[in-house]
Amino acid sequence: MMHVIRQRSSIYWCRSLSVIILFFCIPWLVAAQDTCDTDVVRYEGVMGRAVVVEGIKTFEFTNPRLTQCETELISRRGTQMSETEFRFEGEVRIVEHGDTLFADIVLYNSDTKIGTATGNVRITDGRMILTAPQATFYREEKRTVFNEGVLYEDSTTVLKSRSGAYWSDRALAQFSSNVQLWQTRLYVEADSVTYWRDDEVTRARGRVYIERTGNDESRQSTQRDIRARPDTTRAIRGESDITFVFGDAVYHNAQLDSSLVTGSVFMLQIKRDSTGVADSLFVRAEQMTILLFGGSKRMIAVRSVDVVQGSLSVIGDSLVYDRRDSSGNEEVTTQMFGSPMAWLKQMQISSDSLWLTGLNGGIDSLRATGNVFVAEYDTMLNRIQQLKGRSLVGLFDHDTLRTMTVAPNAEALYYVEAEGDEQAAVRSSADRIVFTFDAGSVVDVRSYDGVAGTFFRSSIVDQAEDLGGFVWSPERRPVPAEFRLLWTERLKLHRSRDM
Repeated sequence: MMHVIRQRSSIYWCRSLSVIILFFCIPWLVAAQDTCDTDVVRYEGVMGRAVVVEGIKTFEFTNPRLTQCETELISRRGTQMSETEFRFEGEVRIVEHGDTLFADIVLYNSDTKIGTATGNVRITDGRMILTAPQATFYREEKRTVFNEGVLYEDSTTVLKSRSGAYWSDRALAQFSSNVQLWQTRLYVEADSVTYWRDDEVTRARGRVYIERTGNDESRQSTQRDIRARPDTTRAIRGESDITFVFGDAVYHNAQLDSSLVTGSVFMLQIKRDSTGVADSLFVRAEQMTILLFGGSKRMIAVRSVDVVQGSLSVIGDSLVYDRRDSSGNEEVTTQMFGSPMAWLKQMQISSDSLWLTGLNGGIDSLRATGNVFVAEYDTMLNRIQQLKGRSLVGLFDHDTLRTMTVAPNAEALYYVEAEGDEQAAVRSSADRIVFTFDAGSVVDVRSYDGVAGTFFRSSIVDQAEDLGGFVWSPERRPVPAEFRLLWTERLKLHRSRDM
């Protein structure tokens, strides 16, 4: 067994004489090693033959071991190529502070403290595993760089990309170039991903695509198949609750199970009931937060928000969407702020704020406050029925509007059939006006307290003026067919992405 203890200030490398100065058990050198002087390198092993490579004499070793402070390199074979350059081959291990790197070959420079590992590279600290065909590690920075593909795995997360870096002292991964991330109920694709392991926080940027499955803890939904990208059409074939999101960036906290998506956000949520019927919800905004907690789901969208769900379309400045399961029933609350405008079938509602409640996939009630104006196109009369007031309450039965109450300061202008094909109009005001509907048509109108009104017979019906603040903007309505087309185009572009 041959031992070599080297210090740069006290060792001489003579190429012509091929001399290595050996020091054995020098106390002051051992003391320097104990204080972690990185200039001190210990290299030992069974020395074999000397080989001349490109005019330089190198020395081969069996079972070499290099120690530099807390870093230790071990392998079956090794070559000391110069005073500071070493080659390790065969079951190479690099051990440092609980981290271990395995590889087929490692080239290490003790001066720069940089090593290059190739062949079946694997890094682990007992809590995570990094695998790659090649890696370059920087000892002083505690950083390992991957340029030929890398796969990261821990108990909660899988990351895959073409390149990246990992800081072992900070448990921090920064991956780039077509990154994929899998977590329980979450899948992400992006141009770059930063992942903090200890905090379970992910930040992704650039062409972000997200899949979030429902928060049913009884089933294991972690996507772990790293051999192929997830099938983005699987929701159509049986997923009971899945959300797809496109955006420019996402910040996800796995411990809180929350996601913040920013930049041209476009979301599709598909929810299936017990019979397998799917209900689709489209939301478009500049920023969106998704929270899952217990049996509840909350979504908050802000700035230029568009919502499309079945026959309902809403636009506004901000949206708060809550869904929770209670006693076997699914309860949904949708709140819109910032002068929202909603369309329900042929009806348009504008106000300062708007609340919709749903039960088991259907609309249960609608409430609006502040500058409420309701306009509905009557296809039979080819007229626009109008209603305004400070607040509105609409009650539904099996997703069909039954009653609508406006109060206080209620005003209404509604048209009715007269004799023959003639029409008449009624303009009224009261403290409260209640409309009753049947199959979508008004069948009864009642006014309460402070009632005043004008009847316009058929001969003067055109003299009935619109109510003050009249709003009718069907061109602003988000159209479901248009949103489905936009989503299909976005998804095609995503699938064509080179992963």
